[in-house]
Parts: sequence; C-alpha cells; structure tokens
Amino acid sequence: LVKGDKPQEYAIRWTADASAGELKLELSEPNWTYERTIIKGSKEVMVTNLVPNTHYTYKVSSVDGSKVLTEGEFDTYGSVRQVYFKERVRNGRDLGGWKTYDGKVVKYRKIYRSGRWESASMSAVGKRDMIAEGIKAQLDLRGTSDVLTEPTIEGFDFCAPVIETGGPAMLIQDNGDKTRQCVQFVIDCVKSDKPVVFHCSLGRDRTGTLAMILLGVLDVKEGDISKEYEISYFSPKGWGIASSEDYTTYQNTRTKWAYQPAAEHIWANYVADGERFSKGVEKYLLAIGISQEDIDTFRELMLTEPNQSL
Repeated sequence: LVKGDKPQEYAIRWTADASAGELKLELSEPNWTYERTIIKGSKEVMVTNLVPNTHYTYKVSSVDGSKVLTEGEFDTYGSVRQVYFKERVRNGRDLGGWKTYDGKVVKYRKIYRSGRWESASMSAVGKRDMIAEGIKAQLDLRGTSDVLTEPTIEGFDFCAPVIETGGPAMLIQDNGDKTRQCVQFVIDCVKSDKPVVFHCSLGRDRTGTLAMILLGVLDVKEGDISKEYEISYFSPKGWGIASSEDYTTYQNTRTKWAYQPAAEHIWANYVADGERFSKGVEKYLLAIGISQEDIDTFRELMLTEPNQSL
C-alpha cells in the first residue's frame, strides 16, 4: 500500500468559549514554531503547509495564556510538500523531501518554488502564511513583460535576472549568466539561513529548469527530478497552474515531456560516459561561474541523513 501525502490540512476543534477572549494558536514541529491569533468565540482552525513525516504538537489558548481550550498532537506522512499561499499564488511546493543516490534527503523549509507572486493581488492572509513559513527571499524568474522590480513582501532579499523562457534557452541565455545569477542567489540565501522562494508566471518551465539544476547538483535521483518538474500539472484543485485567471485549474493540453529538453542539454554537453546527471550539473555550474566551494557548501547545508530531522 502506497500512502499519499497526508494530511494536506488538519482541523483543530474545541468547545467555543467567548469568555476566553481573543485566542492564540501555537503549532510546533521539532525545529519550527508557528503562532497566530484567532478571533474570539471561534471553535476551530485549519492548519496547512504541513511537512510530511513530522510530529506536530498544538495548543489553543487565550492570548494571555490563562485559559487553554485544547491541546494535542498529530503526525504527517508522505514526501512531496505542497504549500498554499492565498491567493493567486498557485503551484507552490517545498523542494525538500527528495532522496539522493547515496540515501540522503533534501531538507525541507529551505527552498520553495511556485507560480507568480503578486503583491497587488495577494491577500493579507497569504502574506502572513509566507512570513510564518520563514521565507525571507524572493527570486523572480520572469521576463520583461511581467518581472517585478521589488519584492512582494517588504524586507525580503530580492533578485530578478529577467529570463524570457525556460529549458535549454534559459541555461544558455547570456552564456549562462542568467542561470548563474539565480543559482548564486539561492546558494547565498541558504548560506545566510534565509529560506528562498523562486517563481516565474506559472511555476512550470523556468521554475522547473532551476529546480532541475538545484536538485541535480544535490544528486537527487534523476527520475525523481523529472517527476518534480512534471508535478506542476497535478497540483490539488484550486492550487494548480492556470492558463488564465478564468480557470481555477490548468487546462492541460500538453502532450510532450517538458523536462526532457533541459535535461538533454546537460547530458549532451557535460556528462561523460559512466557519470551521473549530478556530475554534469556540477560541471555546468562550474562552467558558468559557480565556485566548487559554494557547490560543496550548498550540498552540506541542504542534505541530511534520512533518520535525522528535516
């Protein structure tokens, strides 16, 4: 029996008590804690953006802590971590959870990918959830027609190299300099312990190409990298990529494997006989100006043993 990623969201319920006043939710993982206020008289709250294979504890109390309405714990399981940032931020997920050839696991809560981030259309709840995730940096992969000039959330580190298309064209644009800027920004964010999100318009091809490079250099199994690329077409209803604002889910008419052209560029130009895809990605990054020291540091900071906390 293969289990899916459960639960996508978790309902915490209690007996309403208006005398407790405004309430506070405390939700904790082993290495992360989240707090939010809940309006007076409430009797339930839904929590989402849960990390797979993690033990959670929670408590709902009055803001001053004098009255506890409920507390408990629950566990999650799975691997792919979808993330939901209301609203109009579609196709979001954490790059963590994927396994490498030598059995290590990519850490969660370090690097995120999504469809576009738009300050003008993003709700206050969406911004709150992004900040609660701990995200501190934004990389906009879009082109001249829609690229941002400043971060969606004030105070975030920000980079926007101006990239017109994904796939092989992205890897060679300006002799690889655009991709170098992207990868260096992500590495610097990880080194500075600033979780980073990168996105294009749909979070599909430009975003998928960068995800391929990042997971590739971490030595994630290539079959899983291709799955990660194509998952964009299978996001939950209401959170998938959209072909226009008139649709809540993407109207998929594509029949070609979009991952293949980008991967073939690496295989054809950088992978020698007997080498894995990761070695080709490493050679590519060295060729465009990423240092070996930064590559090694990135791997060290992003990977953990499977029996350790992600």
